[in-house]
Amino acid sequence: MRRARYGRIVNTSSGAVSLAGRKFATNVTAKMGVIGLTRVLAREAGEDGITANVIVPGFIETEDTRELVEERVRQGEPLTDWAQRQCVPRAGEPRDIAHAVAYIASREAGFLTGQTIRVDGGLNFT
Repeated sequence: MRRARYGRIVNTSSGAVSLAGRKFATNVTAKMGVIGLTRVLAREAGEDGITANVIVPGFIETEDTRELVEERVRQGEPLTDWAQRQCVPRAGEPRDIAHAVAYIASREAGFLTGQTIRVDGGLNFT
């Protein structure tokens, strides 16, 4: 990327960094590290035409997340209806993340760097 004087780095983190739920210490720590690393990469690589940003997905409906929800319900854990707390009241879809990544990775996003971009339907504004 440095030789080409062009590049796009798109990392992913987790909405768990804002929720800081119980039993998520290692996950939150690692995902906050991704955000910090992305900011450092943006600072270090910007003069070479390389941008670095991080996507923070919200609840994205996939086979794995459906299984997780079903398992928690079986265990009797109360679940918050996330969709009702969001500005866009629905579960996210994988394509929501894909479209955000496609833009961030495009030439048109050349002035976007060091940013944490939440794709979470407006659940968090931080």
